[in-house]
Amino acid sequence: MAQINVEELKERLADAKAKPEYSERHACCWQGYLAALVEWGIITPGQHKELSDEMPVNAPDPSLQIFLG
Repeated sequence: MAQINVEELKERLADAKAKPEYSERHACCWQGYLAALVEWGIITPGQHKELSDEMPVNAPDPSLQIFLG
């Protein structure tokens, strides 16, 4: 699998958070996207943690539960 540039993803996350329409629902979508990248072997679990910390979710994130099984 191809690796992805983590710094580029951080920039994309920051851009998303800067938009006026950003909400926790957007964060949940990003969390799901990040979980899928781990599932497909594109990022490591450590990179997932690093990126997830950039897009926190206050409520329990169902995408994490799907990822963990």
